[in-house]
Amino acid sequence: MVQHNRVKIGMIQKPHGLQGFLKVQVLTDFAHLRFLEGGRCCVFVRGSEMELEIQAVREQGNLLLVQFKGYESVESVQVFRNLYLYLPDGQDRGGLEDGEFYPDELVGMEIFQAGKKIGVVQKLMEGPAHPILSFRSQGEEVLVPFVKEFVLSVNRDERQLEVSSSYAI
Repeated sequence: MVQHNRVKIGMIQKPHGLQGFLKVQVLTDFAHLRFLEGGRCCVFVRGSEMELEIQAVREQGNLLLVQFKGYESVESVQVFRNLYLYLPDGQDRGGLEDGEFYPDELVGMEIFQAGKKIGVVQKLMEGPAHPILSFRSQGEEVLVPFVKEFVLSVNRDERQLEVSSSYAI
């Protein structure tokens, strides 16, 4: 399974104690939804995906201590050291209002202007005031502020977005 299309929710740092707990740096705004007892997450160990069930969670400062079902010793969790935790495929990401998007959803979307395809989103960058779409058009990098004035619509199902013709490209 390719990892770059997955949503990272945490970074495992190292084991904590002798009972298989791991220190996890949270990488999501929705930790209260992602790290629940009985919840699931994925990790990639040597290129193979493993789905893990969360058995216990405790807070420790700005980290979480997480124990996975079937991994109750420090020796059994060493293999997870310094790996990312991901949402399982198909799990609802939740937490967004209408008109809000996750940055990785936009990457790869086709960009249209006045009905004509002009490029494909390469990345979404954080600007000082708002996010900025980056794509190539006619061999040149184009940056478009991701604001309603310039991005008129985003169609998740068709993986397309429409930019205003008032934005000169």
